[in-house]
Amino acid sequence: MKLKFFFIISILSFMLMLCASFFIYAPVERLSMNLVSKALQNGKSITTKAEVYYRISGGLLVTYITSPVEFLVITNDKGEIKMYDIKSNLISQMQAFDFSSENSFIHDFLLGSTNDMGLRRLGFTLKSSKVEDDMVITEWIPPLEINSPTNRIELVHENYSPIYMAFYGAKDKLLSKIYYSNYQNVGDLHIPLTITEFQYHPNGDSTVTKRIYSDIKLNEQVNEKWLNYKIPENAKIVK
Repeated sequence: MKLKFFFIISILSFMLMLCASFFIYAPVERLSMNLVSKALQNGKSITTKAEVYYRISGGLLVTYITSPVEFLVITNDKGEIKMYDIKSNLISQMQAFDFSSENSFIHDFLLGSTNDMGLRRLGFTLKSSKVEDDMVITEWIPPLEINSPTNRIELVHENYSPIYMAFYGAKDKLLSKIYYSNYQNVGDLHIPLTITEFQYHPNGDSTVTKRIYSDIKLNEQVNEKWLNYKIPENAKIVK
């Protein structure tokens, strides 16, 4: 049961990630990439392999998980999310702003909002900015009207590319931090293919997740099978 819960959390982390905004110079209608995600918590690890697809029209984001189980996660820019267990023909459906594809790294990737990682769109305000050792360090604070556990975010750029984000809560306690590395040029894109995230839990535990992306394809190179996939009408809804 704990391993299954750990796996579900890993799936949702694909959708909740606010953490990677990159540059783009040519118009993109759709893209795909392979993903290997390795998560470690309490001495237990799980490796998830997936194919990620995005269509800019409607903000359709599809994650086809191939291992350790066959699982499909579909969301859009309205925050409507469907999680489909292909083998069991079971589907879970939810809707929330956090699940919107506009909060995924791919959306910011296409917008090219590397300067603020999409924080302005979320209502965050730039509090300070400084330069240290050729790195630009900015500090962001959330809007007062939202009840956010994050009190401030530190964002670091090097050579105009994001390399680090840190999220702080009450009493300046570190909640999570994210590193962007292994930058590569893919067509007109300059993107980090490795993202490493540390999440610190209230009980003192932590989760370390490394996501490695590869085989990025754009537009006509993208296989649209999963972008056009229709969940069977006889799928059993799990509440």
